[in-house]
Amino acid sequence: MQGTEVKIALAQVNPILGDIKGNLRLIKQACEQAAQADVVVFSELVLCGYPIEDLALNEGFIEQCNIAIADLVNFSKELKQVIVVGAPLKENGATYNAALAISAGQVLAKACKQELPNYGVFDEKRVFRPGNETCIFSLSGKNVAVVVCEDLWESAVPRALKGKQVDLVLSLNASPYEYRKHAARVKEVKQTAILIDAPIIYVNMVGGQDSLVFDGGSFVLSQTGELLAQAKLWEPDFLVYELGTKSDEAIDHTDIEQIYQALLLGIRDYVRKNGFSKVCLGLSGGIDSALVATLAADALGAENVHGVRLPSRYSSNHSLTDAEALSENLGCKLDTISIEEVFKSVITHSLSGFKNESITEQNIQARIRGMVLMAFSNDLNELLLTTGNKSEYAVGYATIYGDMCGGFAPLKDVYKTRVYELSRWRNDNIPHGSHLNKLGVIPVNSINKPPSAELAQGDFDQDVLPAYQVLDAMLFSLIEEDKSIEETVRQGFIEDEVKEMAKRLKAYEYKRRQSAPGIKISSRSFDKERRYPITNKF
Repeated sequence: MQGTEVKIALAQVNPILGDIKGNLRLIKQACEQAAQADVVVFSELVLCGYPIEDLALNEGFIEQCNIAIADLVNFSKELKQVIVVGAPLKENGATYNAALAISAGQVLAKACKQELPNYGVFDEKRVFRPGNETCIFSLSGKNVAVVVCEDLWESAVPRALKGKQVDLVLSLNASPYEYRKHAARVKEVKQTAILIDAPIIYVNMVGGQDSLVFDGGSFVLSQTGELLAQAKLWEPDFLVYELGTKSDEAIDHTDIEQIYQALLLGIRDYVRKNGFSKVCLGLSGGIDSALVATLAADALGAENVHGVRLPSRYSSNHSLTDAEALSENLGCKLDTISIEEVFKSVITHSLSGFKNESITEQNIQARIRGMVLMAFSNDLNELLLTTGNKSEYAVGYATIYGDMCGGFAPLKDVYKTRVYELSRWRNDNIPHGSHLNKLGVIPVNSINKPPSAELAQGDFDQDVLPAYQVLDAMLFSLIEEDKSIEETVRQGFIEDEVKEMAKRLKAYEYKRRQSAPGIKISSRSFDKERRYPITNKF
């Protein structure tokens, strides 16, 4: 196709799931912006958002999608280009995850996704029926194939296209972020381009949807696998590419910056798409709450972040001053409400004869704090962000109905050691798209001091847990790598510690099942990818 003048617009937009009319407006606006292009390509299920889960079984939802498709077909009468858009399609009683090529008031072709993913966060076999035919249409005398996401990754569809003399492949995707995922995508698609011997236009969704974050980064590969053009990561973008040319490549972020950007986008979209404008959270002076508050200020603006200090008899002076310093650095609102009198009243009137008073009293403090924070959330219509990390959630080092209270858990898939790494990175860098143009916002003392819940005198995390560097490596083996206790011990860990942490990992499944959703950044998050029974004697 060298020397052709066919222009393809990669429309990387951020749809809102279920906002069919709003998404249709986004599509039309992008088409109007792409007046000079021959084809405008959108992402998978862009018309309705992704993943739609059981909305695919809702007749009213599918009917609204059909109405929007008809609207788009009518809209195309006034356009010169072909629109390739992802939408659910119901035919003969079956619902498909489809891509439609629309032009001049008609549907030229349709591709129904054949390889329905049913692993990790995906559950498409539950709601869609697989297609069984490859989709090819003619554009300027060229054979153009359309595929939907997984069809490009699995071998059956590319092998079928190989023998059809395809000149170009348009791939519509909703591929969520996880650590180093973008590089893996490019590598995988490169192999497919070489197999088919055709350039591939890969359009990915961008934006947050519940626990998932779509990182964009749409790209163009030549038939030899060379990267010819790339859209921006982490934000909507509109890239017009002329076949046979090579443009400047977008600069990838470092690994740690990509994680930070995923958390930023996840917070921003979860808050705004769910109808909130402000958030609140408890500021303990510790590293977890400091990072969450900073992320929220970066994502939403400090004026939309409300910190609350909730000291008790066990709160140290440095924790109070660290929380205050953070608030001043961010420029966010800070309230202080002592829980001491409420705590004193509870233990005076309720704990007579209780066993294990130490743990009980610690949990009561956490639950009083949770109650106060939820009251702020209710009264001020602020989304409560909970600040626990993956290490704590894994081993149950968190109080259900206490510090686990909240509507969203940004660090739920972030190990404690990564929390430190992200905090140090943020102090030295201003992330792209941040509302906060300041360095060094997280107090150094919050990063350097030994972590403590401060629920008892002389209470430190490492009194009951291995050092976080050890714990996180151990948990990574048990969770992400799904290794047995014996396999994990053989990596050099202390056998008794591995057994104890594995026991806690299993015992506290009931807590995680009731916890707020959080942002997926790993290959095995707690929300949907690791599904273990609560009642479990294995």
